[in-house]
Amino acid sequence: MCSRAAVFALSLWLAVPAVAAGGTNVSPVAALEPAPPRVATKIDSRLLKRLRALRRDEGTSVSIWVYLRSAPTPQRGETREQYLKELRAAIVASRRGVLRALARMGARYTTAALVPVVFARLTRTQVFAIARRPDVRKIYGPDRNTRFGP
Repeated sequence: MCSRAAVFALSLWLAVPAVAAGGTNVSPVAALEPAPPRVATKIDSRLLKRLRALRRDEGTSVSIWVYLRSAPTPQRGETREQYLKELRAAIVASRRGVLRALARMGARYTTAALVPVVFARLTRTQVFAIARRPDVRKIYGPDRNTRFGP
């Protein structure tokens, strides 16, 4: 039997709409222009408006939702603790690439225990760079789907 936390985490993951993955090159100069179509689909429309209003060096709080590579399914006879351990391992593995990219950018981040999401404060250029990653599903701003206040 699944715990309520696990069901909640999976329902949050399923609530994020699927988008086509694909890379698009975005230079710092191009960040001043409208986002390329593939990148723009990964960035929430409210966040995209906010990014266009930011100064080049100004940051904003974001939540970066990643694709869950493989979600474990509860097995008969498996304890809740075993299932949650497998779920945590799958989420950690799914977030690893984004966390490394954020560390290379020098960005500070936090994660949630049972949800494939990373919270960070990023500049416009950093948001576009992270959105280019194929493992990123959707990026939301501080007014939607985050722990941050507006």
